[in-house]
Amino acid sequence: MRFSSSPMDCATSTWGKFVEASIWARETGTYDWAQALIWDAKREKIIGYPDLSATIVVDEVTEESVKGSIDVNYCTTASAVGTFEVKKCF
Repeated sequence: MRFSSSPMDCATSTWGKFVEASIWARETGTYDWAQALIWDAKREKIIGYPDLSATIVVDEVTEESVKGSIDVNYCTTASAVGTFEVKKCF
């Protein structure tokens, strides 16, 4: 899953600030220690914070989307906290 503070779709460029995260199942529940990466991608350089752990709560799963919340913190320099709706691209 890819998250951003602004809406994204399957054609959205990967430039800007965003979070990528993965969980092991496509069902509701709390996923502690999910793998996450925080990116700040500018055309000149990419700053990445890989191998982070996140807590992802999946509240709803449908054929079209997954809804829930994410909490990723990396020291005091990078974090991602909020709700999401990830829509299927294919």
